[in-house]
Amino acid sequence: MSRQAAGVLAVLLASGCIPPGVSIKQTVPKGEVWEVAVLPIKDAPGAEGSGRLVTDLLVTELLKLPQYSVIDKGLAEKELAAAAGGKPADMDAMLKVGEKLGADAVLIGELLKYRPMRMLIFPPAEAGLSLRMVEVKTGHVSWSVQHRRGYGLPHWVSSLFPFLPTMIPSLI
Repeated sequence: MSRQAAGVLAVLLASGCIPPGVSIKQTVPKGEVWEVAVLPIKDAPGAEGSGRLVTDLLVTELLKLPQYSVIDKGLAEKELAAAAGGKPADMDAMLKVGEKLGADAVLIGELLKYRPMRMLIFPPAEAGLSLRMVEVKTGHVSWSVQHRRGYGLPHWVSSLFPFLPTMIPSLI
């Protein structure tokens, strides 16, 4: 294998190991459970409906965490539409919706990029996401995460061979 090919392979394999950018200011105190309203995630540019898919996934993942109790996303979506009056919702409207629903916090965000995989691995899939958990009473951001991930050749290969280096971070 040439030196250049080995370098490209190393970069591809390492790209699956890049961690998300996470900032945590406050966590849920031990023994408490926060009521969370997951507001609709904004679609990625040129990918209509992508935000709805991610919102559904976030609700499913939050339900797995014992420190959060999730308010029905359909109810949150309906209240946000009523509060915004057909216009894009601003932060004040989002916090008012959270307050009306009795939430401790609202989860808001947007898809920065979304490209699904078409045929096998070409073009490679890619997703970029930015999320914030905002406390309803204070408007302070409890935590924030920004993550971008591609799903191309390294992830396709790792699904065939489960112990390649791209799988090690997920096992730790």
